[in-house]
Amino acid sequence: PKHPPALEPAADTVAVAAAASLAALTPDSWADTLDSLGLVGSVANVASNCELRDSSDGTLKFVLDGDNAALFNEGHVDKISLALGNYFDQPVSISITPGEIQRETPARRTQRLLEERQQQAVQDIECDELLQGLIKRFDGELDRASIMPLDS
Repeated sequence: PKHPPALEPAADTVAVAAAASLAALTPDSWADTLDSLGLVGSVANVASNCELRDSSDGTLKFVLDGDNAALFNEGHVDKISLALGNYFDQPVSISITPGEIQRETPARRTQRLLEERQQQAVQDIECDELLQGLIKRFDGELDRASIMPLDS
């Protein structure tokens, strides 16, 4: 049996969808977008310490945490811009200026989530009745420094 030809979206529809995705990039969604870019090394380090401050007219303005600006060079701008352009399937212009951060950067978010997972692991161990019974029975002591989340 013959099948009707597959319908493909018009080129302008694809461009509008990509533009909408770039337009939807916000400071809150920056960390998740960054995870999808596939950046490595010092470029990934610089990008993860950037706060998305403004996004308008296809231009993204980032502020790089001044405490992490030592490794920054202009080549990072080109690599991050290229990765974003590939991700959104359109040219993306960016600027990165070292400065004072006002929001949580992706790097700080990762650190906060690690700390929260660690605190939860310690709390789970301390609340484990079986373990507490063993500690009492053998007059033991819990080495909190040895506690790590199972998924770390």
